[in-house]
Amino acid sequence: KFEILLVSLYGESSCADIYRDSLKNIRCVFLDKKPGIDFSMISKLKRLIRNEKPHIVHSHLYATLYAAAAALLCRVPRIIHTVHTLAQNELGFLHKKLISYFYHHQKLVPVAISPAVARSIAEVYKLQPGKIVTINNGVDLSRFLNYRDKIPHDDIRFISVGRFSKDKNHRLLINAFSKVHKAYPSTFLYLLGDGVLKPQIEAQISELGLSDCVFSPGVMQNVEDYFKESDIFVLSSDYEGFGLVLIEAMSAGLPVVATKSGGPQDIITDGVEGYLTEVGNEAMLAERMVSLIESASTRTDMSLKAISRAADFDISKTVLQYEELFLR
Repeated sequence: KFEILLVSLYGESSCADIYRDSLKNIRCVFLDKKPGIDFSMISKLKRLIRNEKPHIVHSHLYATLYAAAAALLCRVPRIIHTVHTLAQNELGFLHKKLISYFYHHQKLVPVAISPAVARSIAEVYKLQPGKIVTINNGVDLSRFLNYRDKIPHDDIRFISVGRFSKDKNHRLLINAFSKVHKAYPSTFLYLLGDGVLKPQIEAQISELGLSDCVFSPGVMQNVEDYFKESDIFVLSSDYEGFGLVLIEAMSAGLPVVATKSGGPQDIITDGVEGYLTEVGNEAMLAERMVSLIESASTRTDMSLKAISRAADFDISKTVLQYEELFLR
């Protein structure tokens, strides 16, 4: 139905290993972008578009600054941009001005990955909701079907997955867990991911005397195995466009404690699949973590409801919605 050409602004060496197998059967072009603003990307994309003559150009993240400009100059029939985070956090001031012009005066169509992102696009760019397409991010839920029966253990294991960056606010989570651990010593926390702030977070763990109960093994390809051995998923972000990892954890049967950081409110009903806490509220986060420690029946009930809710975000539904968008 569709012929796909995947274009990366960067060199082939920048492609993460986890994607290489997936790309074997897809045509790819790597443009070797220089650091910083590189206006040669527009001319490279123009040449590529004129050679390929696509019906649709679909951009992600800040690549749209180059892709939309080139596509408009080449008069591509459909130009679509997926916004993966809250609009106020996606781009810098000047870039927002340019994208706003494309939205209002050209034919760039914004796609939001969640209702929260759609609301932020409408607010930041002063767009009518009818001009914004919302297509929820999706997950291949089949990956987690065999990981819902937990490995028995006597302790309580929390898990969080995400890059170590300021917006994920691991510092808040560590401080909250420190309080939890003092009251319930048979608790453990696993932090999966990597990032520039990882050394700082590991130093905080050491300073609080938590090195024997908080572990940060890095980026794990087998996150499902960690979910199977865990009891509760925690997300402490300051802002989230969607929260894909929440769906993954819920599909694996984990009840969730998450901040009201944008996307989570569109996924979780407070007290049903998990708990929602105020952004930055350390005491509230710790309190909700303790609530789940103290009630095995609540964990079981929320686990079943989390699995049911996660089914609404199967990747097959996302694919169908994008197909409908592309064929309009």
